[in-house]
Amino acid sequence: RLGFAVTGATLAERLRAALGPWAVSGPALAVGRAALADDIWLESLPQRLARGAAIAEEALALCGVEKVGGTPLFQLFVHRGAETLFQRFGREGVLLRRFPARSDWLRVGLVAEVFEERFLTIAKRISETV
Repeated sequence: RLGFAVTGATLAERLRAALGPWAVSGPALAVGRAALADDIWLESLPQRLARGAAIAEEALALCGVEKVGGTPLFQLFVHRGAETLFQRFGREGVLLRRFPARSDWLRVGLVAEVFEERFLTIAKRISETV
C-alpha cells in the first residue's frame, strides 16, 4: 500500500505529528514513483476509479444491498444479511470488510479491471440464492 497527501507545509507538519513515522515498502515506493511519472496513467485514473466503483455498486446491488457511502476507492453498503453475504463472497474468494459495531454494513474495495467480470459473475450467482 502507498498513500500520501499533497498539501502545504503547515498541514503536512500537522499530519506528520498526528500520524508519526509511516513505513512504506520499497516495492510500493517504486510502483508509486512509476505511476506518478506516467501522465497517461494519471489522466485515466479518475475514469478507472469511477468504473471500479460502479462495478462494485452494480454487483452488490444484485444482492439487494443499499449503498450508504463511499469514495472511488471503496463503497459502503448496508444489508440485514451482511454476515451471510460476507461469508458467501468469502467462499468465492472475494473479501468484503465487515464492521463489528455495525453488523449490517459491508465495504468493498476498488474492483480491479481484470476482476470486474468475475466479480459480477460471483455476485449474480450469490444473488440467485439470497
